[in-house]
Amino acid sequence: MNTGPNTFNKYERLKNRILIGNLFKKGIAKSFFPVRIFFLPSKFEDNVAAKFAVTVPKRNFSKAVDRNRIKRQLREACRLHKQILTDTIKQPDQYMLMFVYIGKKKLPYSKIEQSVVKGLKYAASNI
Repeated sequence: MNTGPNTFNKYERLKNRILIGNLFKKGIAKSFFPVRIFFLPSKFEDNVAAKFAVTVPKRNFSKAVDRNRIKRQLREACRLHKQILTDTIKQPDQYMLMFVYIGKKKLPYSKIEQSVVKGLKYAASNI
């Protein structure tokens, strides 16, 4: 598996509904406007340190084009800065993270990126 510093392949994506449900129920949540991060230790069959997921609520952005753009921006910020978290995770440990966009308006990428970086640093410090 190619899980280099600036990749975001399918093994690093969190897609399992059961795991996502557990993440929302048992995970640690912290808001860094306009993003809320949920994270939780977990075990995966894949040999990756962390799995990421992003979401944008439909009630905040009714147009799919707006939701998809924000999701692309969140994934890009995760891809570029995931090393903040993965460098602090010890080898057998694995974590799952979810980024939820809680803002009501579209914001510039720089604001989204700052929030994602703050969230990753928070998660890394609480591992």
